[in-house]
Amino acid sequence: MADDILLIKAKQTVLTDADVRECWQFVVQGITAGWLDEDEINELLSELRQHRDFGIEELMFEHID
Repeated sequence: MADDILLIKAKQTVLTDADVRECWQFVVQGITAGWLDEDEINELLSELRQHRDFGIEELMFEHID
C-alpha cells in the first residue's frame, strides 16, 4: 500500500538534476506499488546524485518473495 503523503510529495517534487528527473516516474510508480518507502527513496536519491549506478534490479528483487 502506498504512503499517501510520500506519494504526494514525490508527485510535487521539482527536480533540477536531469538524471534524477529522467527516472522520477519510476520512483513514483514504486511508491504507488508500495515498494519504496522514504528511507529507500533517500538512498536512491543519494546514489543518483553521486552518479552511481543504482539498477532497477536492486529495487525490484527486494520485494519478490
